[in-house]
Amino acid sequence: MCRRIHNLFSNLVTYRVLSPDVLLRCRVNQKLRHRLELPQEEWFETFWQRQSISHDIAAFVYAHIPRYSGLNVARLKPHDRLEADLCWTQICCFDWEMDLYDDFLQCFGLDISEEFDFGQLGTIDDLIHSLNAYQTA
Repeated sequence: MCRRIHNLFSNLVTYRVLSPDVLLRCRVNQKLRHRLELPQEEWFETFWQRQSISHDIAAFVYAHIPRYSGLNVARLKPHDRLEADLCWTQICCFDWEMDLYDDFLQCFGLDISEEFDFGQLGTIDDLIHSLNAYQTA
């Protein structure tokens, strides 16, 4: 019986540590509320088209980033810093990268799990350019 209680307690602690910080996510989204919410096509044309980012990559990010982070991607800008501005590692589930790898493989037929290094990315711009480099390689 003691072992079961210990396991239950350990599971609850682990779940809390590995779960996204929903209150922080709400605060980040609240900070973004003053920005114009751009539809997918306008988001692409405004920020990514001039930089020769693939339309497919921009659409992929627009569709999938909200699932990983809970952020309203329609209000994100290239200069947004993943950690300092968006608190990325705190608001995402601990295994969001695995979901990204799976989704990228399903959408583009490319396995990026061996090469993708989130730690090297500083901004949304870095993230999109990194994904675009895999797709155009």
